[in-house]
Amino acid sequence: MRDLEDPWEASKRLELFSRNASKDILMIDGGSLDLLLKDKKLEEKFFMESTKAPSVCVCRCSPTQKAIIT
Repeated sequence: MRDLEDPWEASKRLELFSRNASKDILMIDGGSLDLLLKDKKLEEKFFMESTKAPSVCVCRCSPTQKAIIT
């Protein structure tokens, strides 16, 4: 899962994943994870489905801060 911005789309992706959760790995980017964790129902659904997967990989990193020159 990546580049999710819409809670409805995130919910549908989780439903799709749940069909094969015991066989598929789950990879999710940081922005999509943030979206899921902001909504209590999506958060619960994410944890319910992700615990069924044989492996979960969360790609989360912060952008490098650039120095501001004045």
